[in-house]
Amino acid sequence: MWNIAPIAHALWHRKTGALLIATQVALTLAILCNALGVVLDRRDQSTRPTGTDEANLFFLQVITPGYDDDPFGTQRAAEALLRAVPGVRAASWVNQVPLSNSGSSSGMSSEDGKTQFLNSAHYSTGGSLVQAFGLQLVQGRDFTPDEYAELDLRRSRQPPTQAMVTRALAEELYPGAASVVGRRMRWGIGADDLVVTIIGVVDRLVGPWGRAEWLAGDRYGERAFITAVRTNERENYVVRTEPGQRDRVLREAAARLQAAVPGRILLNSRSLEQTREMRYRGERWLAGLLLLVTGLLLVMTAAGIVGLASLWVTQRRRQIGVRRALGARRIDIVWHFVLENGMITWVGVVAGLTLAVALNSGLTRWTTLPPLQWPVLLGGALLMPLLGVLAVLGPALRAAHITPAEATRGA
Repeated sequence: MWNIAPIAHALWHRKTGALLIATQVALTLAILCNALGVVLDRRDQSTRPTGTDEANLFFLQVITPGYDDDPFGTQRAAEALLRAVPGVRAASWVNQVPLSNSGSSSGMSSEDGKTQFLNSAHYSTGGSLVQAFGLQLVQGRDFTPDEYAELDLRRSRQPPTQAMVTRALAEELYPGAASVVGRRMRWGIGADDLVVTIIGVVDRLVGPWGRAEWLAGDRYGERAFITAVRTNERENYVVRTEPGQRDRVLREAAARLQAAVPGRILLNSRSLEQTREMRYRGERWLAGLLLLVTGLLLVMTAAGIVGLASLWVTQRRRQIGVRRALGARRIDIVWHFVLENGMITWVGVVAGLTLAVALNSGLTRWTTLPPLQWPVLLGGALLMPLLGVLAVLGPALRAAHITPAEATRGA
C-alpha cells in the first residue's frame, strides 16, 4: 500500500504550482459542468415534441388583394381550396404558428385568484386545431361547428368565453385538480376581467416562441390555450396531410392558392420541421461554440498538467535516480507521479463542483436554465481525474526511464 503522507509533504513544498493546477482544474470543471448543462438543455428543448403531427404539417402565409374588405370570406374560401387538394386531412386558418417566434399571448389567472397572470400563447382558429394540428385531446371536448365565431379587431376586442387549454396551463391554473373541464379562468387579474370556461384539455401544444425568458415558469413553452374565433389578422393557414404526402401537397397547395386569386402573394410556405430548424438554429450554434470553448479549456488544463509534471521530472532527476538505485521499479515511479497528480486534481474537483453548483444557482435564478443534474456533475468529476492521469502519463513514463547513471550525470 502506498504511503500518501510523503507525497503530500512533497506537494506542500511545491504548493504554488500545485495550487495553480488545482485552480485550473476547478475553473475548467465549473465551466465544463455548466456548459454541458446548457448544451443538454438546448438539445432537450430543440428536440422536444410540439404536441402536433409534426411530420405531416406545413404552413402557408399569403397576402390576398381585397382581404380587408372580406377577411372571413377570404379565409373560408382558402380553407375550402386547401381541403380539396388530394392528400389533405385537415386545413384551417390560424393566427399563429408553433416555434415561428411570432405570435400573441395573454395573461390568464384562475377564477379564485390563487394563480395569477400565467402568460400563455393564444391560438385562435376558424376550424378544429385538434384535427389541423393533430393534437391529443386528454380531457373534455373540441369545439362544435356552431361555437366558432368571427371577430373584426378593427371594431371589437371582446374575447370569447370558451377555450381549450394545454395540460401545462391546466396544471398551473389548478394544481392537483383531477379535471379542469367546466372550470373557468380569468382573462387578466381584475375582478371585472372576462371569465372563460375551459371545455377541453390537449396534452401538449408549444407556443410560437418555445421557451422564452419572459414566459416566467414555463420551462418548455407549453402554456397555451385555443379559442374558436376567426379574426382579421394576417393570413396563416395550417395544412395537415396524409403520411408521406407533405412535400407534394405543399407545392400543389401553394400553387392553387396563388392561382385562385390574381395578385395573391405567397409570403411563406414552410413545414413545421423547417420552422423548428430555424427556431433553434442559433441555439445549436451556441451549443457548438460552448463545446468548442470547453474542449479548448480541457486541452489547456491538460497542457498545464503536462508542463508542471515535466518541470518536476527535470527537478527530480537525481532523486528519481537514487530511488531506482535503491530498487524502485519503473511502475513505482509512474505510480508516484499519478498519485501526486491525482491528489492535486481531486482538490480541484472538490472546489470545482462547489463552484459549478454556485454558478448554476445564479444562472437558474436569472435565466430559464434548469438546475444541474447529478449525472452531469458526476461525469465532470470523473472526467477531470481521468484527464489528469492521461496528461501526466507522458512525463511519468519519461521519469521511469531515468537510470541511476543518468541521474548522477545530470546532478
